[in-house]
Order: sequence, then C-alpha cells, then structure tokens
Amino acid sequence: EEHIDFNEVARGDYVELAPGLLKFVVRPGSGETPGKGARVTVHHSTHLSSGRRVSTSLLGRRVEPFSFSLAGAKALEAWVRAVSTMQLGEIAWVKSLPSFAYGDLGAPPLIPASEELWFKLELVDTQCRRTFHMFKELAPALDQGEEHLAIGREDIKRHAFVQGRLACRRVLHGIPDKLLVGASSGQFARFATLERSALLNQALCSMKLAELEGDADRRNSFWKNVSEVCTR
Repeated sequence: EEHIDFNEVARGDYVELAPGLLKFVVRPGSGETPGKGARVTVHHSTHLSSGRRVSTSLLGRRVEPFSFSLAGAKALEAWVRAVSTMQLGEIAWVKSLPSFAYGDLGAPPLIPASEELWFKLELVDTQCRRTFHMFKELAPALDQGEEHLAIGREDIKRHAFVQGRLACRRVLHGIPDKLLVGASSGQFARFATLERSALLNQALCSMKLAELEGDADRRNSFWKNVSEVCTR
C-alpha cells in the first residue's frame, strides 16, 4: 500500500532488536535464520513515519529484490539486524530510529533529516558464506580456518545446524596437506586442534539433523573416523 497506518501496526507483537529498532512479524517464515556473513535477498518497501511510502522493490519498471551480505556495509544497519533474525519467506515490518537508517542528514529529497522510518522486508533467499582463499602459507590459512570455525560455532549456538555444518566443513578446505610440510610444532598443534573441533562440530550437526538416524553401519563408520582423528 502507498500509505500505512502505523498506529495499527504498532499494536501488534514485536521483537526489540536494539533500543529504537523493533520488528513486527507479518508472516512467519520457515527454516533457519541466515548465518553470519550470509548473502541474503529481500523485497523491501520504505515508509516515512507519516505512513507514506517513498520506495519499494515491488512496483515500477524494475521489480527486483535487493541482495547484500550480512557481513558487508552495503545495506542499512536496520536491515542487517532485522534480516539476521528472519526465516526464509518471512515478512516483517521494522521500525527504525534514524541512527539505524539514514541518520541526522536523511536522504533528500525522499527522506527528511532525522526521520524515523518503517521498512517492510521479505526474505526471499539466503546463501551461506562459502568463499575462502587458497593461501600459499600456513599461518593465514590457519587464521582463516579459525574464522570459519567461529562462524560454525555461532550457527550451532542458534541451532542453525545446516549452516553450522557447512562452516565447519570449510575450516579445513583451505589447509591442504602440502602447507603442513615443514610446519612448526606450534603450527601443527594449532592445525590438530582445528581439525578435531571441525570434525566434532560437523558430527554434532549431523546427529542433530538426524541424517545418520536409522543407518547403524554409516553411523558407526562415521564415529570411527571421528575417533581416529581425535585420538591422534
């Protein structure tokens, strides 16, 4: 709609994402919320506090959603914080103070200075962070592995087991065996810790997802492999 009565919207249940940033769910989604660093795609509409719509991705000559990374600086902070809590297919209103949107300056001529805004967001797609570099030296490769492990652990904490498992798989993808040749004892110990943690967290995610349930041979083989690595 071109004009919305936000007094009605504000009577609904909401989640406080931060002081001055509220989310009102219009339509629940399904599945997991996007992982840290995920690339997301949203349909969006922006309304002034008066209720007047000033922009939308759903009308005009180019009806096209907007894609951005949750780890980047391409989108408004209000969007990043809100979308991080949304499930695929979810539609929500987000009420935002200027500090989470266009600030004291606004975005003339459409958005006045220091304007409180309402955003209608629909999460239409999400893709896990998959990229990693193939380093020629071990030290930066280990740093990258630890970064992906931290991402995986955060995913697991919020029960995003599919994304957590993918992040933990990426821990070792950027550390080929050739980089371990000539490694110091400290570097090898660091790698061994990463390897164990990545495998154990993958195993946890797999069990939580019930992928191995009902297949005793596969389950026993899987845990045997994990045990061999963890007892090296």
